[in-house]
This record gives sequence, structure tokens and C-alpha cells, in this order.
Amino acid sequence: MHKLLEEHPDNFPGLKQIQHDWTLECVIDEEWKMKISSIESEKTRKIVENVVDQFKRFLADCPDLPTGIVHGDLNSLNIIGQVQEDNQSVVMKAIIDFGDVCKSAFVFDLGI
Repeated sequence: MHKLLEEHPDNFPGLKQIQHDWTLECVIDEEWKMKISSIESEKTRKIVENVVDQFKRFLADCPDLPTGIVHGDLNSLNIIGQVQEDNQSVVMKAIIDFGDVCKSAFVFDLGI
């Protein structure tokens, strides 16, 4: 999917601008950070603040991560496969459900 979108960007003109509140880069902005204060448990809130701060440092240390369009919800329910005749393997035929597509670092598709 990444290769297709990278090789044919003109076929998907609007995708490069798509951002969502749950895009991983968004968790480091100040507006998202204010949402952390709504976590009732102080222990959980401190853990989340720590993780977000570490992630912010990671992004600052790795500004050149390859980016492009990521699915944002790639899981076994969104992959259509076909069982091979030997019944030992499955071949991926399609990916569905592009509602969470966004522009992000490719590595975040794995994280999500």
C-alpha cells in the first residue's frame, strides 16, 4: 500500500493533508497535552505525560523519518486474504476501511 501511494501520488491528491487527533504526531502538540489533564487517576496521568514527553524527544531526535500516507487501522479485520490451495498459507488480496488514513511516519503504521 505504501509503495502504491508513493509511486502514484497524483491518483490520491487529498490524502497528503489528512490529519486526525489520533495521528501520533498530534500527541505532542499543546492542545492534545491539555487533554491529558482530564485523566482522573494521578498515577495514570503521570505515566501518560511521561510517555508523551519521551515520544516528543524521540520525534525531535528523528526528524527525517520517512513519511507518507498510512492506513491508521491496519489489522486482521481490514485485510482480505485468500487461502492457497495447499491450505498452508494466505495471500493478501486487498486492504479495506480507509477511514483512518492520514499522513504520518510509515513506522507509525506498525505502532498503531
